[in-house]
Amino acid sequence: MAKESVGLKKTLGLAPKIAVKSSTIDVEKTEKEVKNIHSEKVELTRISVDMPKNLYKKMKIKLAGEDLSIRDYVLQLINDDLSK
Repeated sequence: MAKESVGLKKTLGLAPKIAVKSSTIDVEKTEKEVKNIHSEKVELTRISVDMPKNLYKKMKIKLAGEDLSIRDYVLQLINDDLSK
């Protein structure tokens, strides 16, 4: 009703349909890549460490500056120690 009285009916229409290009997907290649990505799983074990709060805060501040996660930091420390 309001569109007709104001004259908006002619201006508020849908845009014309545009043909979209369809892409061909190689399903076998995609499945092969998905399997390749997900096959590199390593068995993990979870550990828990109790530490003083002030030491934890210092570690978090250091790692935030280096853009490093606690997990990556601990793994790096363990790898460095074991490779000596």
